[in-house]
Amino acid sequence: MNPIAATADAAARGGSPPFGRWRLPFVVVAVALVDCILVVAAQDVRLAGALVLASILAVVHVKPMVAFALWFAAVPWFLPFRLDIAGPAADAERLVGLMLIAVALVYVLEGRAAPTARLAIPALVTAAIITVSTIVQPVHFPEDLSTYIDQILVPLGLALAFLAIPFERRQLVALLGVLTVTGVVAGGIGVYEHQILRNPWNQEVITEPLIRAQGPYTHPIVFAVMLGFAGLVLIETSLRARRGALRIAAVAGLSPVMLAIFFTFSRGPAVAFAVSVAFLFLRGRGFRWMRAEWLLVAGFGAIVLRQLLASEDAVSRYSSPDTLHVRMILYRLAWKLIEGNWFAGLGVAGFKHNVAEVRDSLPESLVTIHHGWQAVDNHFLSVLVEGGVVAGVTFAALIAVAARVAWRTSPTDPLQRIGVSFMVLVSVVSLDIETFHYAEIAACFFLGLRLAATPPGARV
Repeated sequence: MNPIAATADAAARGGSPPFGRWRLPFVVVAVALVDCILVVAAQDVRLAGALVLASILAVVHVKPMVAFALWFAAVPWFLPFRLDIAGPAADAERLVGLMLIAVALVYVLEGRAAPTARLAIPALVTAAIITVSTIVQPVHFPEDLSTYIDQILVPLGLALAFLAIPFERRQLVALLGVLTVTGVVAGGIGVYEHQILRNPWNQEVITEPLIRAQGPYTHPIVFAVMLGFAGLVLIETSLRARRGALRIAAVAGLSPVMLAIFFTFSRGPAVAFAVSVAFLFLRGRGFRWMRAEWLLVAGFGAIVLRQLLASEDAVSRYSSPDTLHVRMILYRLAWKLIEGNWFAGLGVAGFKHNVAEVRDSLPESLVTIHHGWQAVDNHFLSVLVEGGVVAGVTFAALIAVAARVAWRTSPTDPLQRIGVSFMVLVSVVSLDIETFHYAEIAACFFLGLRLAATPPGARV
């Protein structure tokens, strides 16, 4: 029997889908239709063949686990090169994201979605509301379609991919392993980047010595948040591992991760990471199990302190109140936009397109920011600007669902602890940046929600 037929036969034995012996042809047609819709939305017809082929292979021949491993392990390294086939949906991150969403839709249509699929509803409704708000705007901008794919369709659509595709517990553990190894490697590269004062992936765009490490990601804050996820897994491993050698190896792996977080000079992710670590230590009182590891942690702290005191840039950045002052101005500008468009919002990139209209309403003594600011730097306010109070309510429902799941988790189950710590990290850092506008961060939030919602000992 050929691999495709064997896969279809094995899937058929696992359940009785409503399409009977026509299940495989339906899967192929459904995936093709979904992909074509996505391609048309991306205005890139030439990408249709590659997208359809990749999705069909992922569903009926290659396990979806491969695609998720690709997301965490491979995409970060390919993303900076931006191999443009044609159109706004051609880079690796969007391609894999759209493919995962298409695969999840197939599982839902077949009736084989995981029980956690319903948890994705608030995220999908939020995306739909912001889409409607964008469509009804009187003025449309050429770049908004690409922005919509990057900031709405892929990040929020990944809720369906991470929550609907059925995974066994061991596969979730494997995903965490891939994410963590990638974080350790990226952390080492971030330290190297800080030492050589240039980014190994983006040398062609560096015009002056690089101060903030960003690794293979597009922004230092995104880099810091992704390192934070890897650090949380390593800390939980060090707390729960039975073998001393494994605990020491986990803490040793923290060194490049935490040092790279420091070299991004991003206070928001650093604070969010500290809060998440505190949760891991307090939830289940895991701190009492650390012994010799404290020596490594103390040594790392000494290295960080030495680096901080030796860097004038770091001292000035961490001690300067300018960043907080700018944030307050941005929040006031965002609130003025919300007051004028409180119900339906201003659509995708609404703050960027409309901030000039309210900027002059602030006292001149407060307006010290550059005219080119394009973001609110707070995801909760950003949702209200883009989708109004309607989208704000659905996004609040997403946070409420996550909080309810977190409240019911076991203090002793390591996967649930890691899952909640992921959601805590994203929730806190959402006060500092538009977290769900970055697909990598959104993916880890929904992975955390899936981990927290997976009962201990459950196969799926």
